Amino acid sequence: QEEQKKRLKEWKKCIANINRSRPKLVVVTCRSAMPAKFKKFLSRVSDSIPVAYNRNASYYSFWLNGFQGMVLNSATLLDEFVRDKGNGGKQDDGQMAWIQEQMEQCRMSKHHLYAFVDCDPRDLSQLVLKRLARGRVKLLSGYSRDNEGFEMMLEYKANEKVVVGGSNDDNDAVSVKSTDTQEDDETDASQMKVVGCNDSSLRWIVMDEMKDMWKTNLVKVGELE
Repeated sequence: QEEQKKRLKEWKKCIANINRSRPKLVVVTCRSAMPAKFKKFLSRVSDSIPVAYNRNASYYSFWLNGFQGMVLNSATLLDEFVRDKGNGGKQDDGQMAWIQEQMEQCRMSKHHLYAFVDCDPRDLSQLVLKRLARGRVKLLSGYSRDNEGFEMMLEYKANEKVVVGGSNDDNDAVSVKSTDTQEDDETDASQMKVVGCNDSSLRWIVMDEMKDMWKTNLVKVGELE
């Protein structure tokens, strides 16, 4: 009970900071269904600030000032699902096919693509992570299971293969790309930033549209005014 009161107090502080800072958009991702009290205070975000909310059962995309965001459902992106499918990493669920479509559109139009997931991003299947990196996703953001937030870089190497479902047998490795075409070592390699924050922090993504640049930083609730 005391822990929930503490989290609710921090949540209120986050909402107040959001309303003062007036970002262009807020993305809320949850590990499970949001408690009623927390959802009630979420409604206090200013009506002029759009809120993208992950409901743990859906996936969708949104657009803002020329960049695209994907809100993902982790249920079919974890190792357990990939292993149970037993299909050589094809992941023939609707969500992965949809993600591939969004990444292909991004490759053609060269806009920025960001992804948000309802779990710790490090818990996703390595195959999924590598495919997101290969698809030129700039940032994958989610919840951190640690006490602190984290940032890391994930690299995709041309023609890379990964082992599916936690197997220790290299013979089980499957290609990250879905075609048999040979990739160039320099032009087809890419990197993706993977980040997470906990209940006591906010993560800001700042974009410079003119310079086609972006950055992200983590702010702890205790540091908020």
